[in-house]
Amino acid sequence: MLKKAILLFCVCLLAASPAAFANTIVDSTLGVTYTVAFSTVATDSYDVYLLVNTTTPSGSLTSSDFLNAVALKLLPQSSDYSSITLESVLMAPAPGTAVSSFTTPATPQTNGLNANGCAGGGNGFFCDPANIVTGAPVDSTNDIYLFTWLVNTTAGNELTAGGSLSVKALYVDGNGKQVGITSQDATLTPGGSPFSAPPTVPEPTPFVLLGTGLIAAAKVIKTRLSA
Repeated sequence: MLKKAILLFCVCLLAASPAAFANTIVDSTLGVTYTVAFSTVATDSYDVYLLVNTTTPSGSLTSSDFLNAVALKLLPQSSDYSSITLESVLMAPAPGTAVSSFTTPATPQTNGLNANGCAGGGNGFFCDPANIVTGAPVDSTNDIYLFTWLVNTTAGNELTAGGSLSVKALYVDGNGKQVGITSQDATLTPGGSPFSAPPTVPEPTPFVLLGTGLIAAAKVIKTRLSA
């Protein structure tokens, strides 16, 4: 009975998955794919996810390069946001590993991205730089990163499926010199999850970790009660 109750609780938690996602954005020159998603937290409040996969061997990035900054545009104007907080940056396939070069929680800069980092133009962008000159390593097995922001919008500026978006990312070498920039547009479309692209990445949500722990605890309790 206890195990059934815990399993039902876990199913209810897992049901709270993102409601929309962007078609996969591919920068074939750098060998990077991006997936953007959002889930509604409350009225005018959203969890926004950016999955960055830099492991594609056909790209120009090397194991000595770093992801230095990322920027998103989800709404036309900076005034369409009331607040934005970078909640976490996690590395996959070890989803509990935080990427320490990005400071969290933090308030992103409300501007775009260029070769100098979060110093570019473009209204409606918000940008997060690494707090060291390099950033997160790229071009090896574990170099898949999940950014999560809490985005609050002003009334009347909801995030919706079918909305347009832009993704930017800056890559640098060990000396901080720019070695590549992604700047591409996409459209949020209904359905799916950011964690299913690429398929080799385990779903790095706290719900999964919580559910696994609860199921394990139920087994231990059941064993002890049977003894």
